[in-house]
Amino acid sequence: MGIDAPEMADSPRCKDGRRARSDCHEGRAVTSRDLLRSLTRGEVRCTVTGRDTYGRVLARCVSDGVDLNKAMLRAGMARRYR
Repeated sequence: MGIDAPEMADSPRCKDGRRARSDCHEGRAVTSRDLLRSLTRGEVRCTVTGRDTYGRVLARCVSDGVDLNKAMLRAGMARRYR
């Protein structure tokens, strides 16, 4: 919720051209995924807040007291999204 993170280059949104080329760069998506993996070694708790226009779940997720959404923003692996 509240962030836009890179998508894997083989995601449907990348393949049909709905995402900017920079958002679908495989290396950036893998780096983003790896950051999340490093932050989620403990239990992850997510509070669902709704769905986006594509039907995907919007949630605020926390692991070991770390807000994953905010951590992604601080690391430059996501941008703010309203």
